[in-house]
Amino acid sequence: MPATKVMWQPWAHNQAFSSGFFVFTAGLISLYYPNLYLAIGNIVIGLIIMAWEKPLPPFKKLDNFWLRGIIYFLFCGAMVWEAPHQTAGLCLLSSSITYIRAAINGEKWTDPTKKPARGGGGGGKGGAGGAAGGAAKAPKS
Repeated sequence: MPATKVMWQPWAHNQAFSSGFFVFTAGLISLYYPNLYLAIGNIVIGLIIMAWEKPLPPFKKLDNFWLRGIIYFLFCGAMVWEAPHQTAGLCLLSSSITYIRAAINGEKWTDPTKKPARGGGGGGKGGAGGAAGGAAKAPKS
């Protein structure tokens, strides 16, 4: 059986967006902890990660996986100081490693907000497409 190529970028994207939400939520929770500046910083970091992964207009051109992996790895340093952030930091570390793996494989950014073009056959052996994968159509009368 031939080996299939694993696409790391979609996994990294989903991990990073979820991690950004975890970091944001942990920042909200840690507003009740003594270090208020760390909580506010992590709220901002979580919002930056989610904006970068969405992608919002200021971040649309930043599609370098090496840059994402390294910056997310550096963001993990702010996650080890308080308990609410530690799980979020581990999730962000995982997405950082996955982005670096995508960069090693030479993958390119695919915009998650663009929908693929529809139509054009390719479903079955006959090229008829559709859910049936090449089922015959009824003759026109």
